[in-house]
Amino acid sequence: MISTEGYSTAATNRAYYDDSGIELDVLNFKELDQFHGFGAFPYSDDYGVVMPAPFGWVIDATRRKGMVATLYQRGRTLNSAGEAREWMYINFWTKDEAANNVESLCKLQESYLKTMSGTEIEFQDGPVRKGARTKLRLVKVPTYPTPEYTGFVEFEKFIFFCVLFTPEELESKNLRKLRYIMRCVLPIQVRLA
Repeated sequence: MISTEGYSTAATNRAYYDDSGIELDVLNFKELDQFHGFGAFPYSDDYGVVMPAPFGWVIDATRRKGMVATLYQRGRTLNSAGEAREWMYINFWTKDEAANNVESLCKLQESYLKTMSGTEIEFQDGPVRKGARTKLRLVKVPTYPTPEYTGFVEFEKFIFFCVLFTPEELESKNLRKLRYIMRCVLPIQVRLA
């Protein structure tokens, strides 16, 4: 829905947190000039992806340590999304001797994750796609503020992964967003002049 003057806090909360399964996005006409596209071309070294933003979210291309890009609800900042415990980040793994497929990358990451006491790890089916394997991992660490879901998409030369932090009450809705990214992301090779 688009408004000329905005919405009340109650209407905005209803749009974002209603449990009916219907997703409603709130956009003010005054914000339209900030949105020139709803996707990005994040990359690291020689590889990258064409990636759409999930419905109602934006892709923030500000590079941070361990993160090529971050995603969060439109209208928020990364800080406010972190406070709400609802955001994602993406990264890439170039296949090498340490990890040359998604299973070996998961084992490598698990060696670190299991150093934290009480860590629980489980795997779920990722979306089926042609030309790329997917895997979805759930990690629960007692010291983490939310569960951590990681969606892996294995391409020929690299592995793309997107990490989602979400409150449990919004898990279903946000997992749809993560699966959407996993289904739609396309590999690219980067050659910088």
